[in-house]
Amino acid sequence: GPKRLGPDSRGNVRDLLHILLSLCMWGLFGYYWHLVLSREISSRTVQGVFILILIVVGGLLLTLLWVLHNLRLARRNRRRGQPPAVAESRDQDTIGRPVVGADLATLRAARRIDISLTDTGEKRYSTAEESS
Repeated sequence: GPKRLGPDSRGNVRDLLHILLSLCMWGLFGYYWHLVLSREISSRTVQGVFILILIVVGGLLLTLLWVLHNLRLARRNRRRGQPPAVAESRDQDTIGRPVVGADLATLRAARRIDISLTDTGEKRYSTAEESS
């Protein structure tokens, strides 16, 4: 639900601490950039920055090409609609236990479904109305 904004809310203190920590981290980030930019830049530093820029641009280009490739594949897809419906089997569950209980339409309409195991090892699905 929505956050309560009141004097007894612990969320306000935590939010304030997150904001203060973020501001301190950004201040530290700015301080270190000030230290870096105040130094003399050598040719090896420029070379390293250039290599990093090439790597970033290359990664962006490869990502863009991959997206375009996938868009082309999606446009050629002939299955435009929904996939065919798969028949639901209610005879047994995935580990082979027999399934008993309410029909599928009743279970889908129910607000709550209870699942239990019977003494004979059957998996029983029932709506909350049936259980009470």
